[in-house]
Amino acid sequence: MKETRAVFWRTSGYVCLMGIVCLGLVGLFGACSSDSSSPPPSPSPNVETTRDAKGVWFITGNEAAGLYHVMEAMGYAVATDRLWQAELYRRTARGKLSEIFGATQLGTDVFMRTTGYSQQELQDGFSALDSDIQSVVNGYVAGFNRRIAEVNADISLLPFEFKMIGLTQVDNWEYQDVLAWIAVLQRDFDPEASKTFQIEN
Repeated sequence: MKETRAVFWRTSGYVCLMGIVCLGLVGLFGACSSDSSSPPPSPSPNVETTRDAKGVWFITGNEAAGLYHVMEAMGYAVATDRLWQAELYRRTARGKLSEIFGATQLGTDVFMRTTGYSQQELQDGFSALDSDIQSVVNGYVAGFNRRIAEVNADISLLPFEFKMIGLTQVDNWEYQDVLAWIAVLQRDFDPEASKTFQIEN
């Protein structure tokens, strides 16, 4: 059983990397409502984040830019344009939809909490990932939280969907949130999450 879990988390590491990149591309190339005239500040002098005239994000860096800082910039960009979408993903994976949508989502939450991984299992899974993938996840989360800090400090930046349901603050992301959502995606490819033919294909 432990060996099966180890194989799952090793495989999940690569799925996690692909999932973050795919979600990042959706955010980078998706429609945006943010101001495209001023690029956001970057926490690393080796990474530059800009938008073109159509609002598409571009992330560039020199040879000194590491995975963490590149993915931090991507996380910030995605959170800037897709914070509400990401919130729905997180709440779906963690079984917390009924907290904002009411009893109609209790069934979904019960299912997700029954079939999903516990906080401890997600922590163990993260520990099983290699250091590069941990850097990717941690950087992405840090970028999300950088944007969330800006939004929580200035309510005018809060996406209107949050305001419609009465939320005025956004909780920070954790690496467990990313792994929980990636596990949901992996099970969409392979319902039992025990075979890899979809990934290998």
